[in-house]
Amino acid sequence: MANIRGIYRHWFYAILVAGMLLSNPARAAVISYNEASNGDLSQSSQDSPVFDLDIGTNTFTGEITFSFSNDFVLPDLDSFAFNIPASTRLESILLNISLLPVGSGIFSTTGYDLQNSSFNLIASESIPIPSANLNLFASNLPLGSGQFALQNSLLGGFLELGESRTAGYTFSVNVVAATPVTEPSFMLSTLTSSVLVGSLLLKRKQKTES
Repeated sequence: MANIRGIYRHWFYAILVAGMLLSNPARAAVISYNEASNGDLSQSSQDSPVFDLDIGTNTFTGEITFSFSNDFVLPDLDSFAFNIPASTRLESILLNISLLPVGSGIFSTTGYDLQNSSFNLIASESIPIPSANLNLFASNLPLGSGQFALQNSLLGGFLELGESRTAGYTFSVNVVAATPVTEPSFMLSTLTSSVLVGSLLLKRKQKTES
C-alpha cells in the first residue's frame, strides 16, 4: 500500500509541475534601446551591432534629422541590424514617428529597407511623417529566425538653406514563439503520458501483489 501511495504522490507532483508550466510560461528579456541613453544608432545597418531580440516587444527609440547647410543636405539616418533567435519568428514591426516642434522647413517622408543577413534588399517602404502604429513590411512578415536589418534609406521634404527638421520615432519589433499554438497541446500530451505511465505502474503493482 505504501508503494501505491508513492506512485500516486509522484503522479500528483508530475501533474502539478505541468500545470504550473501551463499557467506560468517563461518570459524572456527584450531589447529596449533609446538613443538618448544608449548612444546614436548607426547611419548604415552594416555598421550597426547585431541586436539579439527576444520574445516580446523590442523597442528602438530615437531621432532622425533632415538638414540643409552649406549647399549640402546633411541627413541623420538611423539604421540597425537584429537577430531573431531559433524557435521564434518576427511577427510585426510597428512604427510611430512625428515631427518635433523645433526647426523649420518641410520634412514629410522617410523610408526604410528591410534587409537579409547579407544586407541585400528584401523590401522597401516609404513612410509618411507623421505615422501612428504603422505596420511596416506586413506583406513580408512573419519572418523566421535569422539576421535581418532595417536601413534608413530615405529623407524627403523641402528645406531652404540653413533649415532643419527633426522627427522622433519608436520602432516596436514584436517577436513570438515559432509555434505558440502548439505549446498547450505539447503540455497536454505530457500530462497524458504521465497519466498513462502512472496507470501502467499501478496495474503492474496490483498484478505483482495478486
